[in-house]
Amino acid sequence: MTPSLPWCTRRPERFLRRAALLVVLSLGLAGPAITAAQPHGAGSASADARIQALEPFTGHWKGAFVVYAADGTQIDSLVTEHRYRWEGDVQIGRHIDRYPATGRVDTSYARNYVDDGQLICEVVKEDGTQTVHIGRVQKGAIVWHRQTEEGIVESYRERVVETPAGREYRIDGFGAYPDGQGGLTHVLFTGRYREVR
Repeated sequence: MTPSLPWCTRRPERFLRRAALLVVLSLGLAGPAITAAQPHGAGSASADARIQALEPFTGHWKGAFVVYAADGTQIDSLVTEHRYRWEGDVQIGRHIDRYPATGRVDTSYARNYVDDGQLICEVVKEDGTQTVHIGRVQKGAIVWHRQTEEGIVESYRERVVETPAGREYRIDGFGAYPDGQGGLTHVLFTGRYREVR
């Protein structure tokens, strides 16, 4: 009898979809709306600089998030809505992700802040699971990164840019996820969100 191939080899498209879902959920690209920005407090000069790097994201954003296999094949997409506001020195976010192909809607909540000189992004999903990314400010953008004991590696760049059509929130990144066979599956992702006024 021929041994059964692992599920990720038999159905690579299913594995890539699962990896794409992991990207979306770990980045917290899902959640309900939050009110407009509020003033936030002051701290040390370095903490203030990091807090100021978060300021352009304050507000209401809608757009598309797309996940690609390493070869450039699109494997998932969703429509997302992000809202960010301030509570003291913490930027609070609520994300709603809508998957047109299935009708599924996911919600997550983010907290962005400075702790011990580091820029932190915590995302909590509806089921209570949490991811934490460490950020650094680089050339008008924030580069977020995480690496887990399980072997997940994610890194992405977020920035807000002025375009002829108005402000645009951009995300570009990659992820490497254990495939259950001792290897990694690599994905690329991009987000383009327009400011909602």
